[in-house]
Amino acid sequence: MKKSVKLLALAFVMLLFSGCMKARTDITVNSNGSIDYTYTVAMSTKVQESMKGYGDSSDDDSTGTSSNGTLTEEQKEEAKKHGFDIQDYDKDGFKGYTVTKHFNSIDEVSTEDDITSTTALSQEDNIKMFTVKKGFLKNKYIAKVTFDSEKESNESTKQYDKEQYKEYFEGLDISYNITLPSNAISSNATSVDGKTLSWDLTKFDKEKIEFEFEVLNTNNLIMLIGGICVVVAIVIGVVVLVIKKKKATK
Repeated sequence: MKKSVKLLALAFVMLLFSGCMKARTDITVNSNGSIDYTYTVAMSTKVQESMKGYGDSSDDDSTGTSSNGTLTEEQKEEAKKHGFDIQDYDKDGFKGYTVTKHFNSIDEVSTEDDITSTTALSQEDNIKMFTVKKGFLKNKYIAKVTFDSEKESNESTKQYDKEQYKEYFEGLDISYNITLPSNAISSNATSVDGKTLSWDLTKFDKEKIEFEFEVLNTNNLIMLIGGICVVVAIVIGVVVLVIKKKKATK
């Protein structure tokens, strides 16, 4: 059986248990341009117990997880090579893992090329999350994100899930959330709370998560302020010299 078929079968079983799964991406773009990234995958401990015997839990699928919702040792090592921190998640009756990473600058994960990223980044090389359009005082960042990196689902599957088994999605926490330093310019978020954009992926019916926002170009802003201070200092100096010269003449 192909890994993609195993993944689909596992996902279907999980849908039969309302509120049995968490799969959250939480990103914060700080005012200084740094980024905090968190990706959490966890499954109800009750569901994990009920699924014992339905395959080898050590058999990892295309998402890099075993059937009990945890990372394999191989995937953990790979994520750590890319600078991610891996922690076990065990809270409120859910067990899984949390992947986190702090990026010192948004420019580390931005490119001027038109790109599409994925929700799970821990297995990627040369991570890029945003397309940047640079300005003097502000840079515009454009995000296009897919949550089906394998692109294996088709329209008939989506229709089947959404219409015939809609009730099984109730209570599932499958979401993408980002908090920005200022209000977004535009987005197709399912909900907006001030500077925080959220996508409930159990209800989201578009192919990509999309949003745009701006961040102050602090380097150019500092240069501008410094330049203004120099000009003001020169003007003050000239005025002082002129005053002294007039007094000396008198």
